[in-house]
Amino acid sequence: MLYWLLVGHTIADYALQTEFMVLHKNPKTIEYTHTYGPWWWTMLAHAGINGAFVSLLTGNIVYGMVETVLHFLLDWAKCLGKINAVEDQAGHILSKFVLAGFYVILR
Repeated sequence: MLYWLLVGHTIADYALQTEFMVLHKNPKTIEYTHTYGPWWWTMLAHAGINGAFVSLLTGNIVYGMVETVLHFLLDWAKCLGKINAVEDQAGHILSKFVLAGFYVILR
């Protein structure tokens, strides 16, 4: 399961994250516009895609919701300069280890 969660993360966080998402999820680089909405809409969409992969892979919607919240918070911290890109990815990978552990233990 850990392998598939990491593969899912790679797809969701790299292949499916568009330049639009990178620019519009950051509260420091984008202001509210009526066209695209507030930054957190895009951040929530990006985090939700990551959470959807976790839900689909584990068959557990709660794991996906947890992933969505964690992914949102980690990316938000990165955008605000509280953590760097390496720490952001380490947090994402750590979350996959924890979720895979719960998947094995609670299955």
